Amino acid sequence: MRTTALLLALVATVGCSAAATTEPGDGVKQKDPTEDTGPAQPEEDTAPPSDDTGAPSTDTGTKPPPPPVCAEATSVMTATPAAHDVLFLLDRSGSMHSKVASGTTRWLAAQKALSSLLDVIGSTSVRAGLDMFPRGDKPITCCWIDPATNYTDCNCATGELPTPAARCAATSYAPAIVPVATLGDAQKAAIRGGIKAFDGDFYWGTPMKAGLQGAIAKQASLDLDGVRSVVLITDGEPTSCNATDDKIDSVVAVADAGTKLVKPVTTYVVGVVDGSLAANAANLSKLAVAGGTKRADGCEKTNSCFYAVDAKSFETDITKAFADIEMKAFSCTFDVPMPSGGIPDYDLMNVTLKGTDGKVVTLAHDTTKTNGWELTAGKTKVQLYGAACTAVKAEPKTEVQVVVGCKTVEAAK
Repeated sequence: MRTTALLLALVATVGCSAAATTEPGDGVKQKDPTEDTGPAQPEEDTAPPSDDTGAPSTDTGTKPPPPPVCAEATSVMTATPAAHDVLFLLDRSGSMHSKVASGTTRWLAAQKALSSLLDVIGSTSVRAGLDMFPRGDKPITCCWIDPATNYTDCNCATGELPTPAARCAATSYAPAIVPVATLGDAQKAAIRGGIKAFDGDFYWGTPMKAGLQGAIAKQASLDLDGVRSVVLITDGEPTSCNATDDKIDSVVAVADAGTKLVKPVTTYVVGVVDGSLAANAANLSKLAVAGGTKRADGCEKTNSCFYAVDAKSFETDITKAFADIEMKAFSCTFDVPMPSGGIPDYDLMNVTLKGTDGKVVTLAHDTTKTNGWELTAGKTKVQLYGAACTAVKAEPKTEVQVVVGCKTVEAAK
């Protein structure tokens, strides 16, 4: 019932229903495209159908399927869930031990939220792993979080802080702490254990460029055919390397290069922005745009293209961020099937959802990524957003269909 309600809500959103469950020419009578029958009406289950005389029909056979998006539809194909390969890249610099409003630390709150996310991911096509930065150095004991200020304080002797050579080299980040593998119970336990193992360690510096560069390189080298992404979780700016690598533009360039690989790697960005020593929203927003994961069109104007987390609502913010990333990165991406004629005309392509009750609705193409669908990964994947994604998650047996040959239904501007 819940799925049916969601599908009906989608009909109301796009202002139309109807999609094909069969291809034209298969013997199913097609609706005359010139006939104006008015808005589609919901099916009535309480009144029997009538024949031309107005008398109740005794025909108990199944009704023919509804017409396609348009009479000119040339093919209707089922889209299959895309495989996903994600590497969680967690900042373990000392500032992650700063406290949030609830009294716990950024590190422990992020650990808890990530652990919960692993349980939410239901797709069997997800492979995941874990890495962190900095790497290459040993933890230090001459710095700590001052309880009075909640900021890092140090009392280090000369030479006690590690030099930048190791932590700022991308080669220090191979292999991953937990290499990407199918996200079964054993892999979930490995990721949780991999984070917990560093609960008491305090690391120096935030070599963001090297960490992201290493993560993208690992994802690019996977001998797997899936959507590849990195989820970066950080509370600071790039620091403690050199004058070039400590600029956000160097990190932005790495993220941008990842999206241009033969098998692209996208970067999701979750950032703590709750103080002068935390991350800079403008910088992280720029990073998300370069990584191909900006949250909405126009987000650049408000520096909101990334997932912002605040100390006052840390647990709530990071849980919401992970929930949204889960829907976009793991649950609602589908491979675009190729019609027999080859690459489809993308201006004559639509996406429909067929519920378990047989009802079919047409989704709107939505470039704002709010409610509908959009092509990604070089037009090889279709991504669902908003209520469309929610409907598929609520009922995994909902069929996602790609209809070719009809002018694309666009979302209202």
